[in-house]
Amino acid sequence: MTTAAQAATRDRVAMAAGTPGARLMQAAGTRAAELLLREGGDRLRAGVTCWAGPGNNGGDAYVVAAHLARHGVAVCVRAVAPPRTDDARAAAAAWAQAAGLAVEEAVTAPVGAGVVV
Repeated sequence: MTTAAQAATRDRVAMAAGTPGARLMQAAGTRAAELLLREGGDRLRAGVTCWAGPGNNGGDAYVVAAHLARHGVAVCVRAVAPPRTDDARAAAAAWAQAAGLAVEEAVTAPVGAGVVV
C-alpha cells in the first residue's frame, strides 16, 4: 500500500522529471475507473458518486467520473469546492462533456451510492 505522502513524493518526482501533472491525473483516474469497471460488479449498477476536492486530486475524481460515464455507468460528482487548478478545471470540463452537461451543471445530484470514490 502507498501512503498519501509517498504518492505525493512520486508525483513531485515525476513532474520534476518532465511528466505533466495532467498526464498523471489522467493515468490515475483512468486506472481507478478501469479497476472499478473490472471489479465493481453489481455495485456499479447502483450508481457511483465521486467526491471531488478543488485541486488535482479532485481532478482525479472528475477523470474517474468521465471514464465511468463513457462506459454507461450512472455517475455523479459532488464537489466540496469548485476546481481551482487548470488541470482540475479541464478534468471537470471533460466530465461535463462525457455526462452531456454544461460545465456549470457538472456537479450533479447523487444517483446512488453503490460505489463512492
